[in-house]
Amino acid sequence: MRVLITGDRAWYDPELAESALGRLIARHGAGFTIVHGGATGIDKSFAEACGELGIEQEFHSARWREPDAPGTLIRQDNNGRQYVANAGPLRNAEMVAGARSCASPSSATWPRRRGRRTACGGRSPRGSRRTWSRTIGPSR
Repeated sequence: MRVLITGDRAWYDPELAESALGRLIARHGAGFTIVHGGATGIDKSFAEACGELGIEQEFHSARWREPDAPGTLIRQDNNGRQYVANAGPLRNAEMVAGARSCASPSSATWPRRRGRRTACGGRSPRGSRRTWSRTIGPSR
């Protein structure tokens, strides 16, 4: 089973990630893979917790400098360098493909980010910095 984790890059809490993984192990056994974007914050928290608990993980980095990938939208920065403007959404679609469940800390929305879309789809939940949104069931 592949479980996708998404969340804020500014929210780092490996102890909470380890606790969440412990609950997944208790409920489903250890035969799952954590999928994340390999970024800072919640991604790093789960990467470290997976390492501590020996849980398999796969990460998908956004490919900002790979203009030849299918579906890319190329733009130029202020210095004239090309970059892939939609690298984040392309990476998110890649992560969601085949994921059975998706979990997102409800801290995914900070005041400056209210209403942003998450990799799991839908709007980011509002709420406490230390609670989790419901895990979404089997992907459609």
